[in-house]
Amino acid sequence: MKPANIILDLLRTYLSRGTSVRNIMRTGAMFGFSENLMRVSLSRLAAKGTVENFKRGYYRLTDSTDHLNDFIEEWRLGDARRRDWHRNWVLAQGDSDSWALNACGFFYLDNQLWVRPDNLKRPTEALQTLLENLGASSGCIIATDASLSLSREKIVLERVARYALQKKYAGAIMKLKESFARLTVIPSDAAQKESFYLGGSAIQVLALDPLLPEEIQPGDDRRSLWTLMLEYDQVGRAIWRDKSGESPITLPTAQVSTG
Repeated sequence: MKPANIILDLLRTYLSRGTSVRNIMRTGAMFGFSENLMRVSLSRLAAKGTVENFKRGYYRLTDSTDHLNDFIEEWRLGDARRRDWHRNWVLAQGDSDSWALNACGFFYLDNQLWVRPDNLKRPTEALQTLLENLGASSGCIIATDASLSLSREKIVLERVARYALQKKYAGAIMKLKESFARLTVIPSDAAQKESFYLGGSAIQVLALDPLLPEEIQPGDDRRSLWTLMLEYDQVGRAIWRDKSGESPITLPTAQVSTG
C-alpha cells in the first residue's frame, strides 16, 4: 500500500460528498503512514488534479477520477449488466496490453484484435464511451453482432480457461466467509484493515469479471460471490462508521489496479 492509494481508496467511498482531512490522516495512521507523508501525498494528488479541496478541510475525487470509480461500483448491479447471447461478438482494436479492453471483458486474439461476447446490456455507444473513459482509443469498437470462425471461437474459449474464473470466485467466497466469522470479534482497527483488503479483493474479481454468457461459463459461483459481497459491504461499512464518525457511502476497499 502507498499513501496515495490509501487516499484514493478512501475518497472513492465518499464519492462527491468527500471526507475530512482528519479522516484521511486517521486512515493513513491506521496503515502505518505518518501525517506528514499523508499530507504530502494529498498535496501531490491535488496538484495533479486527481483530488480537489472543495471546502475547508475536505477533499473529494475530481470528475476525471470518477470514471474509474463509477465503473468499479457497477459490480453492485450483478447480472443485471448482461442480456441473452445469440452467439454473436463485439470486435475492438487496441494494443495487446490494453487495460480498458481487458477490464471490459474483451479477450485478445491477434493483430490488435479483441473480442467479447455481445451480451452486455450497455448499448454500443455507451460501451465505447466507457472504454474511452478508461483509457482506450476513440472508435476502438469496430463491429457488433459479429460472427467468428470456429477456430477463433476456440482461441477465445482457451483464453477464457486461462482466466480461471471459477477458481477466483471460489477463493474470494472462502475468504469472505472466513472473514465474516472474525470481523465482530477482532479489534476494530484490525477489522477495518481486513475488510479493506478482503473486500477490495472480492470487488476486483466482480468489477473486472467479463460477465460471460451461460453458454460459455455458468455464472452460479459469480452470483454467489456477488450476493455475499453485498452482505459483506453492509458489515464493513458499519465497522468503518463506528470508528470514523462518518458514514461511508460504500465500503472502503483497495482500489482496482489499472497497472
